[in-house]
Amino acid sequence: PMVVRRSAFLALGLFAHMQCPGECEAGYEQELSLRAWLAGFEVALLPPPEAPEAGECAKQAIPGLYSMEALNTMKANVAAARAQAARAPSMQNCSGLPVPRLPQGYHATCEGLDDFPKAALMVQYFKRPKNIKAIMKGITNTPESTEVFINNDSGGDHAAWRGELVGGNRFLVYSHDIHEIRAYNRLGLMANSEMLVTLQDDDVPTGRTWLKQALGLFAAHPRLTYMTGYRARAGAGGNVGLGRDKVSVVDPKTGTPFQFVYKLVAGPLFMRRSTWLDLGMFNMNFSCAGDPGIHFEYEYSLRTWFRDYQAGIYDCGFEHHVGDWKNTGTRANKVVEARRRTIGMRNSMNVKFMFRNLHGGHMAPLSQKAHRTHVAHSTGQDVDMAFE
Repeated sequence: PMVVRRSAFLALGLFAHMQCPGECEAGYEQELSLRAWLAGFEVALLPPPEAPEAGECAKQAIPGLYSMEALNTMKANVAAARAQAARAPSMQNCSGLPVPRLPQGYHATCEGLDDFPKAALMVQYFKRPKNIKAIMKGITNTPESTEVFINNDSGGDHAAWRGELVGGNRFLVYSHDIHEIRAYNRLGLMANSEMLVTLQDDDVPTGRTWLKQALGLFAAHPRLTYMTGYRARAGAGGNVGLGRDKVSVVDPKTGTPFQFVYKLVAGPLFMRRSTWLDLGMFNMNFSCAGDPGIHFEYEYSLRTWFRDYQAGIYDCGFEHHVGDWKNTGTRANKVVEARRRTIGMRNSMNVKFMFRNLHGGHMAPLSQKAHRTHVAHSTGQDVDMAFE
């Protein structure tokens, strides 16, 4: 076994992808050890009382992992760092200390497997088996490279999902009734992609351009970090999206109908993973495990604007409320449905309390910030002017 500090493991960039699936996994631990020393961490051996004999993979040579020149450079850098300081700098240029130089990283190119896909599609699933094929057909029809995570929260239907998850970057996670907030937080931590997309089990992706449009909007607007493809509350009041007022602006940078808005409604929801992590992910205080997280997306919307990021809406074209959605999933249980309404009222009050004096009515500061951004966008002005 290996024991690694999680914070250091993340800071070092995790294990290098040195092998493709099905190959012997050998050498990745030595490579991480060398990187750890170069970054100023320490590595130690704690042998068990009866160390097992090395397996077949461990006995095999790893051709081309590092050249002798690269290994000698590492050795010299480590020796110099040890000689001058107990802890070498990470990658800083500090006076009197050597700057560690990493050799060019080795990354296996595996056919049919993209380690850095364009988006992570995260599905929260609970007892809607008739929708499984339709959801996966919509995902498969999306041309961009994606990683797909299914959180099976229902205690069943695992075999049905396994039959649909074909190819690389398809992950099936089993949990038991933890609901959407904890599911999306866990899946988002597992993802490699910078774009996170939350999907519900009664929404089906349609067409082949929805993800391309979302990626384009995020690329065109660096402060945009949160977006819905369904419905939202506008900064000046009124509701926008499916079955409500139409999105009123065509984005001049992408040609996609898009509008900056105040509070988002799930789903799908689109987030920049780096900012989502920085903002603290979704707030787990909005539901206990086993309870629905009503209005968690409202709270994250307000947090987004409060931290000087932007939120918006576009029409993703999904087919929403597929199947008998009113009588399946969590809505099938009348007791749970009643608790759902109670939690919704409680969380609405939570939002008002958390953002008191900032939220509530179209003249509140956060509403006005969203509205000023929308006005600037719709009149061709700098959308960052609302933050000045």
